[in-house]
Amino acid sequence: MAGRGGRQGREGPQWLGRVVSEVLARSGAARFDEHRRLTAAWREAAGDWAAHSAAVKGTRGYIEVRVRTSALLQEMMFRRDELLQGLRTRLPDWKIRGLRFRLGSKADFEGLS
Repeated sequence: MAGRGGRQGREGPQWLGRVVSEVLARSGAARFDEHRRLTAAWREAAGDWAAHSAAVKGTRGYIEVRVRTSALLQEMMFRRDELLQGLRTRLPDWKIRGLRFRLGSKADFEGLS
């Protein structure tokens, strides 16, 4: 009896690591882990003073940093090269092309301490 797609039987054994990766990717756990790594790297690169006042998100090779105040936005822009190098050092497997800074809204900082 033919299975789905006209194939008979199973495709054979798969590597456990590949199966686990697929399950995690579908569940969103991989994205959570990436965000956790990015947040930790940002805290180390920028320091605690900046980490408490900024929310970070990785998107298509760019790290978007939303900050609480315009003064902090200016400070981050001034330190862009230093911060970018710090992130690239801490996340060598990421292909970080640049940093983008934005003035954030109150919702961007819910959950930050």
